[in-house]
Amino acid sequence: MASLKPLWQDFTYKPHQEYGVRWLLKREADSIKGGILCDEMGLGKTIQMLGLILESRFSSTLLVAPLAVLDQWRETAERCGISCSMFNTKTHNWEFRLNESSKEKS
Repeated sequence: MASLKPLWQDFTYKPHQEYGVRWLLKREADSIKGGILCDEMGLGKTIQMLGLILESRFSSTLLVAPLAVLDQWRETAERCGISCSMFNTKTHNWEFRLNESSKEKS
């Protein structure tokens, strides 16, 4: 099994996070696509989803998340160099956009 790309220099996935990224990748490869990633707070859903985005063969991913985690997503995505746009359905404004694409760096 090939190693997952680290999200940033000196990054190491925890075993359950690596398992989660591999499960998400398998879901994308199956004929019935999609899935829901949910668990207790603090177990690394952000890390797992960013790992999926970095490893995925698809050029885009739809992610639905509560407003309370947008800052965490912005900071972690920036750290990973992953390009993303986030739309706030409450204000109908784009919260932020990142221009650099991790897909181009790989």
